[in-house]
Amino acid sequence: MGISTYKLISFDMFQTLVDLGSQKENILRKIFLNRYDPDIGNKFWADADEYVYKYFHRLSNNNEPYMKTVDIFTQCYRMLFPKYNLKMSPEEGALILARAHNQAEMYPETKDVIKTIQKRFRTCIISDTDNIMIEELVDKVGIKTIYTSEDYQTYKFDKNGLLFRTAIRDYKIAPEEMLHVGDGVNDVLGASSVGSDTVWINRNHESWDQTVKPTYEITNLNQLLEDMI
Repeated sequence: MGISTYKLISFDMFQTLVDLGSQKENILRKIFLNRYDPDIGNKFWADADEYVYKYFHRLSNNNEPYMKTVDIFTQCYRMLFPKYNLKMSPEEGALILARAHNQAEMYPETKDVIKTIQKRFRTCIISDTDNIMIEELVDKVGIKTIYTSEDYQTYKFDKNGLLFRTAIRDYKIAPEEMLHVGDGVNDVLGASSVGSDTVWINRNHESWDQTVKPTYEITNLNQLLEDMI
């Protein structure tokens, strides 16, 4: 992979730089309280992941109005809490999940990779997130400029590519001079739609099933540094 030609490297946050899975048990224990069971908790987590993914997919396909991520979490928990006989309000559960994002641990290589990249490139974060989910992570990760879906009332899949176009405008670069790194379909499709190259970080060795392909595929952030020597 050659990244020396780019002027800006933008990063997704969750599951790219930090691992929300590191907070999974803490989140589930707060939601299930004294009824927490690892097997049931894992099934609940998988059900919630699937619901949120499908909800985002529906928003992107139907061009529906913007909805904050915490409100999507609330809709999800309204469906799931009765199924799992949980008495907590969906709103309270959604806030637990949202705030726990701030405690997500960095992947082992994140800090060193960011420091090395910043010696030669400008960096920013573009994240489909509410501000309460990410504000405490910015200093830890070491990237000061951030574009969130809440601030711009849109998500990465926006057909106009607003989040990506705003970063390109702010840094006064051409679309092809930005490289976006992320773990999700929205990262690749959104950045590609404005003419920028993409890196899909595929930590779980999954198969890519979209027509639009990422420019590069990696399994670890260290691979970004291969051609910087």
